[in-house]
Amino acid sequence: MEKGSVIRQFCGLILIAVILLTLYAVLLFTTYSSSRNKRIPLHNSECDTIRSLSSTDTDSNVKYIPPTCTPKTNIALAKLHKTGGTTLMQILHRNAYLKNLSIVVPIAPARGSINLFYPRWPKPDKYLPPQGDHYNMFTFHSYFNHTTVANLLGNGTTFVTILREPLSHLRSQFNFYWMAKHYKIKGPDPIVKFLETPGEYDHRRPGYRGTRNPMAADLGMDTDSLVRLTKQAVDRLPGQPMDASAVEEIQSFLHKVSKEMDLVMILEYFDESLVVLKRLMCWQLQDILYYKMLALKYAAKETEIPSHLVDIHRKWDLVDYELYEHFNRTLWKKVSEMGDDIKEEIAHFKYVNLKVQEHCSVDDSNYQRVLTIEETKWNPKFTVTHEFCSFLKFGQMCYITLLRDRNIRYRKASDHKFESKSRDSRRDLYSERYCALCDEISRDCTINEYVTHLFFEKSMSHFSSSFYPSGHSTRGEFDRMFH
Repeated sequence: MEKGSVIRQFCGLILIAVILLTLYAVLLFTTYSSSRNKRIPLHNSECDTIRSLSSTDTDSNVKYIPPTCTPKTNIALAKLHKTGGTTLMQILHRNAYLKNLSIVVPIAPARGSINLFYPRWPKPDKYLPPQGDHYNMFTFHSYFNHTTVANLLGNGTTFVTILREPLSHLRSQFNFYWMAKHYKIKGPDPIVKFLETPGEYDHRRPGYRGTRNPMAADLGMDTDSLVRLTKQAVDRLPGQPMDASAVEEIQSFLHKVSKEMDLVMILEYFDESLVVLKRLMCWQLQDILYYKMLALKYAAKETEIPSHLVDIHRKWDLVDYELYEHFNRTLWKKVSEMGDDIKEEIAHFKYVNLKVQEHCSVDDSNYQRVLTIEETKWNPKFTVTHEFCSFLKFGQMCYITLLRDRNIRYRKASDHKFESKSRDSRRDLYSERYCALCDEISRDCTINEYVTHLFFEKSMSHFSSSFYPSGHSTRGEFDRMFH
């Protein structure tokens, strides 16, 4: 009886064990199947992310055919105030830096200023000599003088400038130069109050910080003529046509600018303008990638301006409106003359530039991905590294100072007065071993910008390590003991 009971208990235990093992097997199978089902969408999502970062919706079989033209290096920017010129200047300075080109720059510019040639040009003996045989770029604010710049840069120079829609230009000036405070205008919409009677507030001559035809003044139109033309426009009765002599004077100025400039860019169509510039210069797509500089938010940008005040502004800023509207038309004429495929290239550039900006905006020490831009009709395959992201975002004063520093080091090395690779008793990044303008670099560049610069200049190397034998490390002494 006891024996039978024991057998039954044993069989019961075996049955329970079988049931438990079966349940465990079912649980494992369910978990495995669930994990497989979860992995599939995750895998697809990762692939989708990589694809969206590395290619556009273009035919993968389309190959890049390099242009037959020769890339140009000489370019002059007539940089106007508050028209987007700083972003363009950054593009040009990055190209000058990465391609080792020489910019026209004073020996000792004012601290923190890019008005290096404004309002007066310094004497030629105040410029840094060119790095090499000749200058390649002129990029700073000036009352533009085509003859002077052409003599500095030589034949074959491409001349460009950039204009901005005049009312948008005024909004930007109003904010950047604190005009409401300067003109002591109170109330919720000071720009509206200003536009009711602009002549009561602004008594400046046209040009820097002036609101009467500032773009035309920066491009070299005589300020007395601009004052006279503005007065005639303001005094003209509604419906009365512009005086024939005034029309001829303005048209003559537009013709002069057309003759002097190879390209007049338009801020409102900045990407389109850049693609045209790329074609004119025979550059690569990565040469025109950019971050916007000084893109600010402010109340005057959003203030609604009544139509009758826009009409007042069109008279007050007469020549700038004529200038803008004329060259807006000529830009689109250039675009149409470059063929239908330029529209596809513009769309591709906008896509790539946005992806590069997104990639370079990730501020995460764990983010190590390198962005790959696949080969298309418009570009060879290239990668966007963290180093390139840094170059894309170097500050304007940092680029100017580093370009000046390189110029000085280059010329001193040529004269055998300076050896950038020599050892320095001061084991300090800001010492003669690494820089000529050390104090200015420490002021104008972040440590990230400066270290990126040192690696690019090969003043520092990722392969430099105390692992290798060296008389300056314990490791070197250890190696000599056993070898």
